[in-house]
Amino acid sequence: MGRSEQLKKLVLAGLFAAIIFIGISVLRIPLPAIVGRPFIHFGNILTVLAVMLLGFGYGATVGAVGLGLFDILNGYAATSWCTGVIEALMVGTTLKVAMIGSFTSLLAATINAVACVIIVPLLYRILVQVGFNRQRVGTV
Repeated sequence: MGRSEQLKKLVLAGLFAAIIFIGISVLRIPLPAIVGRPFIHFGNILTVLAVMLLGFGYGATVGAVGLGLFDILNGYAATSWCTGVIEALMVGTTLKVAMIGSFTSLLAATINAVACVIIVPLLYRILVQVGFNRQRVGTV
């Protein structure tokens, strides 16, 4: 890969990381839940598109940067491991109620996964039709 192709891929990677961050920050729909703060967002969809268009190495990296940056800047990084259950137990609920409340937050993950399966192929097809494909970006 030539220097100009590598530079183009790095610029696109930075752009994708920023778009992923914005896709979560701006385009999110909060869902009511007993435990946690679940929401529907477009970050996962944009990450999958980045992997498809930039290749696994660059795509996974920009996904981790965009999604991770959002989590760190919005306080979600500290609540990623069983925190909802622990918080529910601290306020006096039983373990069974805490676990059920935690599982109700999985609705957002399910909706995000289904949206990803439906929207990614549509967006990818549109991007390829307008001339933005993996061969044009260059592969690593």
